[in-house]
Amino acid sequence: NSKKQQLVPTKGRVYAEEIFGVQTGSRLFFERLEASDEGEYTCKSVSEKESFKLQVIQRISFGLTPRIQRTNEFRDVILKCDVTGVPKPTVDWNYKNISIETGAKYKILPSGLEIRNVSLTDIGDYQCRAIQTSLSNSDIKYIIITLKVNHKPVWVNPPNHSDRDRFYGYLSGDVNLTCEVMAEPPATFTWKKKNKPFKPSHHNVTVLTEPNRSTLQFSIQTLGYYGEYECQAENEFGRINRIVVLEQGEKPEMPSLVEVRQVSVHTADIKAISSENDVIGFRMMYATKEPGLPVNWSEPGIQDFNKTADGIYRITDLLENTPYDVRVATRNIAGLSDFSADYPLRTHQQDTSGSAENVAVLSIVILTASIQQAIIVLNF
Repeated sequence: NSKKQQLVPTKGRVYAEEIFGVQTGSRLFFERLEASDEGEYTCKSVSEKESFKLQVIQRISFGLTPRIQRTNEFRDVILKCDVTGVPKPTVDWNYKNISIETGAKYKILPSGLEIRNVSLTDIGDYQCRAIQTSLSNSDIKYIIITLKVNHKPVWVNPPNHSDRDRFYGYLSGDVNLTCEVMAEPPATFTWKKKNKPFKPSHHNVTVLTEPNRSTLQFSIQTLGYYGEYECQAENEFGRINRIVVLEQGEKPEMPSLVEVRQVSVHTADIKAISSENDVIGFRMMYATKEPGLPVNWSEPGIQDFNKTADGIYRITDLLENTPYDVRVATRNIAGLSDFSADYPLRTHQQDTSGSAENVAVLSIVILTASIQQAIIVLNF
């Protein structure tokens, strides 16, 4: 009989079947296990009986828990984490690799995590972890819940003690004027010059639009391009403005020295030096070479570097055993210099002969037109 003091029938979803032969007894079958089957079962004979407890395990499930949840700034919110399972799992929470405990800021509830007085510092990913322990085993599962906080735009890099941001450029040079904010929902941007909407189509300007970021990209054709630009970022929760000042700078000179110092399978070390004091870095432009064809510079690789004390800059992610041309430009706050002459290099081929501790290097020396001598050099 079962925990309900009921006789188990001889047919149905759950049934008992007698055993005949050398040993006699009874077997209990469950064709489809259900939660209601859990409990204590007893097998009786004329002279003795034996009991066992059946525990029906329901695996951890997070149901329809929303993976992205939202609230407004300065409000309390409950991050919902719908955890089910049998035995009932215990739940804990983690934020930025720190375990969350109930206190002034947080309260762990059966239905989720309460966060009080939400601010922008609470934005991010929260881990809801469920731990289930049974008589036979244990299980741990978790989901990541992203909290997004609706708020007015705020500047990502506000200028120090000023509402103005300064950029520099030289005549005929290219310049990028950038505004970047944090905002939820994402902000829309408007640019003005002399209190009038700045229409890119009328000024030969390209506007690069990304989520919460806007960039004016143009070539400085005349002195009239210098001056103040106003950037406005707005969403349904508010609006902010910033003055961006474009000032005239000096075009830097080309590097005074460029050398290819060391090449490996996927990298190349380039030495670049400038004789000017206001240099802040260098731009490396590189392109592959095809035998007998001019180098195609229409889609070059580009890597920018800040100035270093030793003047060595490593270009990475190059193709194996491939010829390249490299050219270098100096960078200051106003922009880039003209590029240097092209410097050739070739990346190495990957060594697949063996380990670094035991490598055989084969060199072929041509002695005459008809005689070849092979020299084997073993490095241990």
